Amino acid sequence: MITYGKEQATQIPCGLFILEGVNSRGLPTLRMWQPKASKPFAAYYYPTEEAKQKALNNAIRSMELHEQRKQARKLERKGQKTRTSVIKSALRKKFSEYQFSVTKGTGTACGWIHVDVDAPRTAFCFCKIDQPYCSQCRERSNMIHSEVYKEVVDSLAKENMSLSHYCSDDGYGTERSELLIHISFPKLS
Repeated sequence: MITYGKEQATQIPCGLFILEGVNSRGLPTLRMWQPKASKPFAAYYYPTEEAKQKALNNAIRSMELHEQRKQARKLERKGQKTRTSVIKSALRKKFSEYQFSVTKGTGTACGWIHVDVDAPRTAFCFCKIDQPYCSQCRERSNMIHSEVYKEVVDSLAKENMSLSHYCSDDGYGTERSELLIHISFPKLS
């Protein structure tokens, strides 16, 4: 197993871990780790002690600026409405008889919006336990889907927001919105 020496490093107030030393030729060395990293982002030797100190000061300043930018972004977002909150409030106003879950994707799928709708069954439902949905439930599911989609797009447009889009691989360059709507009905017993 390769060891990078973080165990022997000391953490400085800005959060960086540093390990200073001298190499076999007598030159000053410096290894630096980000707070959560296992490998050093810098492992260099320097011609003089002053050059090493300058590199350390630059890394500290960079870390402090990064933290300041993170705090500034948090403050900018604090009062803003998010797409999911706009969608949730609009759907709850329009469809009070349904229960909704509105979430967004994470990582590279952060543009995707997931809407889960729990709708009650109709009085005319004739589903059987061994079949997923009857024709009445399928028609109702399609109707709910189109109404929810329209309400999502309209509510975002009112707030000057929009859905993210992707181009499908159908050969025609078709753009589709990154919105998944799933409608479910209570299980039959």
